[in-house]
Amino acid sequence: TAQADESASPSAISLKKTIYNELKTMESFSRTKAIGMVDPFNYAVWKQSGVLTFRGGPFRQNAAYGTVNVSRNSLTELWKAPVGSKRLSKSTVHGIAWPGQPIIVKWPTEVRNLMNLNDEKKNTTALKEVILGGQDGIIYFLDLIDGQETRTPIDMGAPSGSGASIATNGTPILGIGQSHSNLSNKQVPNGYHLYNLLNGKELLLLDGRDKAANTNYSGASGAALFDKQTQTVVMGGQNGVLYTVELNETFDHLAGSLKIDPAIQRYKALAAKQDKKRSNIDGSVAMYNSYVFYGDESGMLQCVDINTLSPVWAVKTGDDINATPALDFEEDSQTLALYTGNSIVYQGKSGVSTLRRYNALTGEEDWAYEVPDLGYSTEFKFGCMASPVVGEHAIDDLVIFTVTGGKGGSQVIALTKADGGVAWTRKLDSESESSPVAVYSDSGQAWLVQAERNGSVHLMDAKTGEILNTLTLPGEIE
Repeated sequence: TAQADESASPSAISLKKTIYNELKTMESFSRTKAIGMVDPFNYAVWKQSGVLTFRGGPFRQNAAYGTVNVSRNSLTELWKAPVGSKRLSKSTVHGIAWPGQPIIVKWPTEVRNLMNLNDEKKNTTALKEVILGGQDGIIYFLDLIDGQETRTPIDMGAPSGSGASIATNGTPILGIGQSHSNLSNKQVPNGYHLYNLLNGKELLLLDGRDKAANTNYSGASGAALFDKQTQTVVMGGQNGVLYTVELNETFDHLAGSLKIDPAIQRYKALAAKQDKKRSNIDGSVAMYNSYVFYGDESGMLQCVDINTLSPVWAVKTGDDINATPALDFEEDSQTLALYTGNSIVYQGKSGVSTLRRYNALTGEEDWAYEVPDLGYSTEFKFGCMASPVVGEHAIDDLVIFTVTGGKGGSQVIALTKADGGVAWTRKLDSESESSPVAVYSDSGQAWLVQAERNGSVHLMDAKTGEILNTLTLPGEIE
């Protein structure tokens, strides 16, 4: 049970919440179907499901599924697929934007047979489908093995700068955010989209411009979590609103039909003297049991009980939180840890990027590490933009962060979970907002895959930080 430490009490920063049920304000709320994500490693209802959301699940620890057999310590390009661009009112956007992680789904056979897959892919044994949204407004569906199109792409009509998510109860529903609304010749609605993957049609748009919005940002860059027991979606918008969508779905396998009857709740909160224009939630929310964890642009980090839509604890970390927080349940001590880091945006010339560990159930800070050789810059993306790897197996004592110094290069930093001590540091030549991915062998040996802006993708020894191999790709990588 979560209970705020005295230092993290919402009252200490005069946190004021507002709750909406279908856009009607309420003094209190109690969920009929209680949410409790208590087993993050059994996130999906079907086996061999894949990477179904940004950083793999509600703990947001990593972005890989299964194990690897590494024999040559090398990276090789297997295929590539083109991504286009989109004209906006004042610029043109290209490619895949931050955070932009694809999801990889191995569908249950009975669901795959109902979807609008291309004939040759529908009959592919154990098809693994890669899904990601581009800034050209297209949602791509590709075969993991050969990179070929698995179905007709979905045209959102506006850019996506979001991680995607798939429903975890076997229902073919895709969630993905939109990043812009002012196109070259018109303005379009903006927010978080849900799509029916039987036919590619939109089921719902959570419009970021409704009256609950805290900020003028209306897009969504975070990836939602789907609770498989209650059919509820949990996500944070760049308008500063935490959403829960009770889907009340009806999936008829015999008729091949899918319908939802959504009930939507909203939560927002502001601390005393907090500029509401800086309350946007740019990362994804993390969850344990009924507790949701997220940070905002002002640097406020909070824990919210999703079943009552009430704050449990909240702290001011000092600057913009872009990176999605990561959780770790330590069985030996029965401790739930939360790892997070700041960008350097509003602190001024004395600003620092600080990596922290909190007790996730109380909000008490366990340790803080100030990244050295990283001073203030006018560059926008500067500091901790990437989400950390929470180590397992051979690196179960480490948490690994990537911090960008802009044009001055980046650092990959492995800290010990227990006290925040530095285990190793590896400097990279260019900036990197790309979250590292850990992969493990059956015996527990650990490697790290880390990309940087100049097109380099590194294979690293996760225990030592040694770069074992580098694959150089054309173009820039976010």
